Amino acid sequence: MTSSDRRRTPPIDEAGPLSGPQTHREHSTSSDLIVAFVGPSAHRDELEERFPDVMLLPPVRQGDAISAWTSYRPGVLVIIDGEFGQSLSVWHKELLLILDSGCQVVGAASMGALRAAELERFGMIGVGEVFLHYSGGFLTDDADVALLHTDADDGWRPLTWPMVNCRATLRALRTSGLIDGTVAAKCTESLAGLHFSRRVRPELERSLLEQGVAEAAELSRLFEDSYVDQKRLDALAALEYARALRHDQRRQSERPLHLSTRLTEAMRDSDMLVATTDVPLRRYQLVNDIALHEQDFDAISQRSLDRLLVLEFAAEIGLQPTEAECRSERERFLAARQLTEESVGQWLIDNDLDADEFRQLLLEEATRRRMQRWALDARHYGRNRRAVLDQLRLEGRYRELVQRAAQRRAAADSQPTLPWPQSDAEVHELIRRHREATGWQVQTSLGITSEDHGFENVAGLILALLDAEASRRGAQP
Repeated sequence: MTSSDRRRTPPIDEAGPLSGPQTHREHSTSSDLIVAFVGPSAHRDELEERFPDVMLLPPVRQGDAISAWTSYRPGVLVIIDGEFGQSLSVWHKELLLILDSGCQVVGAASMGALRAAELERFGMIGVGEVFLHYSGGFLTDDADVALLHTDADDGWRPLTWPMVNCRATLRALRTSGLIDGTVAAKCTESLAGLHFSRRVRPELERSLLEQGVAEAAELSRLFEDSYVDQKRLDALAALEYARALRHDQRRQSERPLHLSTRLTEAMRDSDMLVATTDVPLRRYQLVNDIALHEQDFDAISQRSLDRLLVLEFAAEIGLQPTEAECRSERERFLAARQLTEESVGQWLIDNDLDADEFRQLLLEEATRRRMQRWALDARHYGRNRRAVLDQLRLEGRYRELVQRAAQRRAAADSQPTLPWPQSDAEVHELIRRHREATGWQVQTSLGITSEDHGFENVAGLILALLDAEASRRGAQP
């Protein structure tokens, strides 16, 4: 459901996607940071006044928790409100990944209470009455915390009563002696029989009348006047607890057998938020947009799949690049993009990567390059020539490039043979002249460049550069 949809139709229990941070990972250095996902369980103004040290984010949905942890690296993550029904709920696996990182995760009041009860054995901490009811088995239905509410522009203001608040209100009325057990049971039956989207005073009165309760109007008014917002109380308790928790050492807990799976990776690749946008943009939405608006998407997709197949095959045969190859790949990567060790940090920010993800990317590139060299070595004399020519045929560029190469060959043949460079300086000058003429660059060493481009050796590369220079001379009027 889009943001505009939310403005037209009140969403089910907690709505609103996590907004993308203004800058990527700017807040990722302090373990004192508390990040909390809150919506209708507590009013934003009250929370901002009472907890100015807590970063408040909208109700959580799938991908939001891992996005917040990746961007901000909080010491404590608090789940209070979250979506379900209209959007995918926060997934257990992403919370397990966050717990495994050492971050404390607290749940309360609504979606947080549900997830805390389910993940308590793995270290998630539950706070409040709602959590205790789910953890103890008194409550088992997710719908007990559901309610209808307004959208983010109106502060997720509750429009209906969640059943957990109704039960708390009836307990308070019984404890105070304002109603007896029989009346409490009739009210519970009436409220539980209402869909969460209709659980309001007029509907309670109507249901009680249908049960033959003569004082239905008085009871419904008493209920509204005595309303106990247990979700709010639990939300406040959770944030207070998080404050005290952020300096505590993580308690020992069971570790899941299968922490990361292909489904977990798929969730991260699809549902995580793009951190460099001011609007909530998820990764799958980004790729969908590119697919529909970029004319070269088919080529991008094909290259990405070809790369994926190479990496899958490398994994099948157990190929791993050496540390030297990984270092060389980093040097090549930085040189190709004219980056330095000082400037690469901004590149990572712009491309939504952290240091670990960047290392993994370079490891994959080193693996891919090693597979390429294996393929070239296996063909020995033929090298990459047949593959390149077939690719040009598939792309419809073969005839055009044949004509260009033939013209340059004729121009080169019209010139005297150029002398072979006698020093490294002369080789570098030859490369410089070719770069100025064509933009072509040596990314790392001549040896690696010759291997990557399919030349037999460095001498073969130099010979081709001499031919290119001769063709330029021959083409001059």
